[in-house]
Amino acid sequence: MGIIKWLIGEKFPVTDKDHHIFTVQDSEKTVTRDLYDLLKMESPPADVLWLLGDIFYKGRFDVSRDEARGLYYYHKAADIGDEEAQYLLGLHYSDINIAKSVHYLRLAAQQNHGDAQWQLAYTYLAYLDKYPKKILAAMQLFCRSHLQGNKNAAEQLEKMIEVDKGIDDSGDMKRIIKRTLNELKKGQKPMFGNDW
Repeated sequence: MGIIKWLIGEKFPVTDKDHHIFTVQDSEKTVTRDLYDLLKMESPPADVLWLLGDIFYKGRFDVSRDEARGLYYYHKAADIGDEEAQYLLGLHYSDINIAKSVHYLRLAAQQNHGDAQWQLAYTYLAYLDKYPKKILAAMQLFCRSHLQGNKNAAEQLEKMIEVDKGIDDSGDMKRIIKRTLNELKKGQKPMFGNDW
């Protein structure tokens, strides 16, 4: 079996119907591509696999939406380390399989994907019955996400401080958050919440 058949799989054969011309623009250049050429690549890099996943999952560039095919390419990209694909799979599985969602969010969060860090922290708090020992991990993830500019993370940190005030007046959570932010800014390993 050739690499193309392995990559695409018998479920998604490449046909002449896969010719779709599209333009992708990033900060440096504009590229016009044919979907067919991407599908025929022998060993596509993670960013191409992510793009294929995005095209099919979302139905972009006048390509019919095909969730199964999109997930297939997202999985291929995630398997070789694409943090955006890992994050998107984490979101996809959030209503279907929370353990799978946490798995993919954790992979992306470990690569400093700020939105994945926020989502993983939020998931830990939303499912405290499943993850009762992850409160400090959630706090650290919110801190990491906040330092990357995520405004929702700052709001969540404030909420954690308010909830802590309702429990007692020690101010422990505020001190822990402040310490963690300082440690992260200095590039140090934080003292609290490293088990995410």
